[in-house]
Amino acid sequence: MNSALQGVEAITFDVGGTLIAPYPSVGHIYSEEAALHGMPDLPPELLNKRFRQSWKAVGEQADSKPSWQRIVELTFEGLGPISDPT
Repeated sequence: MNSALQGVEAITFDVGGTLIAPYPSVGHIYSEEAALHGMPDLPPELLNKRFRQSWKAVGEQADSKPSWQRIVELTFEGLGPISDPT
């Protein structure tokens, strides 16, 4: 065994946006869902940009329902009313 790896028990990888890209994009999915809830004409590119900004604002440790709710709230903030995502 390589001595540099001695004692290593696990290796993790940042997958989303690094090794793979979701298809369709988050913006496309959010745009389609927003249209179903009375918010038509929200461009996927805009929602992709706002999602990335929201992700950074919340922190990359989005590992709970409240943190994901905050990401959605920030993504749609100022674009119109959204219903409770729960």
